[in-house]
Amino acid sequence: MPLGLAYVGVIMMARSLSMVTIVEAQRGLWFVVLQPIGFLLYLVTGLMQSYRAPFSSRSRPRSAAVRLARRAAGRTPVANRARRRALHRRRGRSGSLSRRREWSLVAGLAWMLIKTYALMVLMLGLGRCVRPLATAEMLALSWKILIPLGLLNVLLVGGLILLGVGPRG
Repeated sequence: MPLGLAYVGVIMMARSLSMVTIVEAQRGLWFVVLQPIGFLLYLVTGLMQSYRAPFSSRSRPRSAAVRLARRAAGRTPVANRARRRALHRRRGRSGSLSRRREWSLVAGLAWMLIKTYALMVLMLGLGRCVRPLATAEMLALSWKILIPLGLLNVLLVGGLILLGVGPRG
């Protein structure tokens, strides 16, 4: 639920569910600047989800063969986070491309990879600093802190929209 509330702030600011529209709405100013609470929610909930069973290799000891098989299948916590981060990045469009458009596509892909790996390094670093939470602790954190913060984020985004801050729809 807190992750959904973080997404709602982005959707409200962009005034669309379209990934293309959301990316284009951030041309002038990234939403992370306008919604630091939403970004914090995104990081905390992503961290909670990445370090819980069955995604976490910390949840119980496994044999080396099982860990090797998971790595070969790309189902490691690092791979899960990388896929999740890449999902939230701009995807290139296909078709006939001019040289300038090709360069733009390559630059866009490079920028997407840089941001994806930067978020992955941040998540790995935070994961080493914070101990994994038990399910009951995650639920308590969600209900007592993260959901109220998410609702506050939605309220603040609504206020920003009313004040005319952010992209024009």
